[in-house]
Amino acid sequence: MKNKKRTTDEPVCSVMPVSLLIRDRLCVVVGGGRIGCRKMVSLLEAGARVKVIALAASDQFKTLAAGDKRIEVLEKSFEESDVHGAFLVFAATGEVSVNRQVRDACARKGILCGVVDKGWETGDLISPAVVRQGIYTIAISSGGKDCRGSRVLKDQIIAMLNGTGKTEDV
Repeated sequence: MKNKKRTTDEPVCSVMPVSLLIRDRLCVVVGGGRIGCRKMVSLLEAGARVKVIALAASDQFKTLAAGDKRIEVLEKSFEESDVHGAFLVFAATGEVSVNRQVRDACARKGILCGVVDKGWETGDLISPAVVRQGIYTIAISSGGKDCRGSRVLKDQIIAMLNGTGKTEDV
């Protein structure tokens, strides 16, 4: 049986856009790579305190964490207790089995969890592409269907807001 190609009119899943108020709340990122770092930066931009759990945190994580009291980096294996007290967690390890452990631990504790891999549909949320301009925040989401397209649209909006009209494909 052939896979049916989706059209842009077919939603992957229904989503409800929200803006989470996470200032001074503990959020956890499990995973020390590029995507985990992006999640950490987004959380910091929203004012969260961030705990990073990673077997080996990237140099970028360590550089950002240096001198920022809102960031705690723990280089170790994930344990269920790592999400204790968290408001929001991102499972971004690149290892499906570990991401599943994180998601399951969050589900048992009633904590929102975003899964950043091919199992994203098993999580509680999808992170949109975000544009911040003064007091405004614009979120672009395809409901998980076309993340690259959301980033391209984000760049087009930034270019429009900056008056350049030029965009770069991400």
